[in-house]
Amino acid sequence: MEDIAIVGEFTKWKPKKMEPSSELSSTYAAKVNLSRGYKHRYQILVNGIPTIDATQKFSKNEVTGNLTNFIIIPHVEFDSPS
Repeated sequence: MEDIAIVGEFTKWKPKKMEPSSELSSTYAAKVNLSRGYKHRYQILVNGIPTIDATQKFSKNEVTGNLTNFIIIPHVEFDSPS
């Protein structure tokens, strides 16, 4: 079995173990807290080796030069009741 983890700005680049999905084969998941209104960079570690998910958005990190995936969590505004 492979050792799968996620690292990113939201984990302070420390690995967070991902668990195999009971619903989908070859799928892993981890719960992380993401702030709204930000672009969150991350990588997946497969047996300790950093990888990107080519099916998701990715770009070169301006600081490190490494390729990283990213997700943008939109800021949601709610209408106030009248």
